Amino acid sequence: MSNYPQVDPVVFRQLTDLSMSKSFLVPEFLLWYWFKSANHPVFSLKIKELPDPVTCEIGIADYVAFVSPHSLQLAETVLKGPVPASSQIAHESLAEGRLIKKMRICIQIQEIGEYLATISAKSLTPSGIKLPVSAHALWSDQKPEDINPQLLSIFLDVYEYLQTEFMEKRLTPEWKNSILPDIDIWIKSKAQKNNQTMVH
Repeated sequence: MSNYPQVDPVVFRQLTDLSMSKSFLVPEFLLWYWFKSANHPVFSLKIKELPDPVTCEIGIADYVAFVSPHSLQLAETVLKGPVPASSQIAHESLAEGRLIKKMRICIQIQEIGEYLATISAKSLTPSGIKLPVSAHALWSDQKPEDINPQLLSIFLDVYEYLQTEFMEKRLTPEWKNSILPDIDIWIKSKAQKNNQTMVH
């Protein structure tokens, strides 16, 4: 059974495009997403399905998996729980250069609710998408089966915006000159705080 509600062909094409494009950059996208969610999680966005711009807040939900940078097939470290991204093991894994194999992301959209989805290092395509049920009140005059495609399309708009922002940064000198050093500093500072906590 599909993870997605029944949607029109345009949305399915959008999903296909997500899975087929830029897959070699997925591990970097996951790391960048984590960095952005920890440092600049809130942004405003105009979504075509909604009349006014909305405030979005991104984060990491209840699942993160790491693997060796040498092979995605080697033993993985899986973190589960309310805030795995804040754990000592997560920070140590980043500091050791381990790759993010999979993570469950959350995207909170103003007046819509919270979306959950899993992103794998094998593909940019989100899976296991959980739609915000509370948002049905916004379209109380419509049937649930008509609302779900709209909710999914809103999620895809936000997710695609994040990919576009990443790619725009990744393909410019800013990535190497500014963003990567900032990410490295962030990782080292997290690991250092963990070490200081252990000492005390």
